[in-house]
Amino acid sequence: MTKMRVLSLSVLALVIVLTFALGERALAPYHGGSPHQTQIPSAQEVIVRIEGSNDPYGYGTASFNPATVNIAPGTTVTWVNEDSIAHNVTSRDGLFDSPVLNRGQRFSYKFDRPGTYGYFCKIHPAMTGQVIVAGQAGPTLLTAVLTAGQEVPAPKAETPLGAIGAAAIVLNANRTELSFFLGYSGLSGSPTAMHFHRGKPGEAGPIVRTICPVLGVACPTGTSATLSGVWRRDDAREALTSDLVDALLKGELYINIHTSLNPPGEIRGQVKPYQP
Repeated sequence: MTKMRVLSLSVLALVIVLTFALGERALAPYHGGSPHQTQIPSAQEVIVRIEGSNDPYGYGTASFNPATVNIAPGTTVTWVNEDSIAHNVTSRDGLFDSPVLNRGQRFSYKFDRPGTYGYFCKIHPAMTGQVIVAGQAGPTLLTAVLTAGQEVPAPKAETPLGAIGAAAIVLNANRTELSFFLGYSGLSGSPTAMHFHRGKPGEAGPIVRTICPVLGVACPTGTSATLSGVWRRDDAREALTSDLVDALLKGELYINIHTSLNPPGEIRGQVKPYQP
């Protein structure tokens, strides 16, 4: 049995352990949200009306109705201007920015990602609203298989052909904590360092989280080992920021193991959502 096969089975074993430890939610895709939020059934479209004002400047009774909507991922929200004067709909985080909407005109945006999205009218900033995109909360399971073939730049020719690694990774439902379980075998020597890097496949990217050595603890000795760790949002150094979580879920983080033979990296694995 090849080392690739052995480590692939090791990843599967880790997945099974995590499933029993965390329950069925361990394999459920992340949808975010909070169990305390009211969620409407999944719908193709939800209408928000921009209702009238007696004030020529748009204040007074002008409002978004409803001001707060709770939707499932994949739902489109459409704002319809029913006022006699012009308004607009602008996301506070730059996600969307409608043109000026005169009476009877509408603007739509499809919300695919969980979160709370505040918005306002740029013409009348006192008019505000929010869209809450919620779903079933649960951890997200991700995996990585580390090989020399993924390295950028390519490892040296004398790198052992059997060098291989695998990781099982769990992102909690709140997206504030990442637990990782990593194993490797057949390296050219003891690892000098291990990191999470940010970069797309085929790209060499910067370090975003050190796995080892860290806090005075060296990397394991020998060419084969297993180790685990936790990466948290409140870590004093190399914190798990929301931006990095987004990159993780888009497949833009990878694990890299460095050795003396290959200082830039000997084996690398792109982190991807687990697919049974």
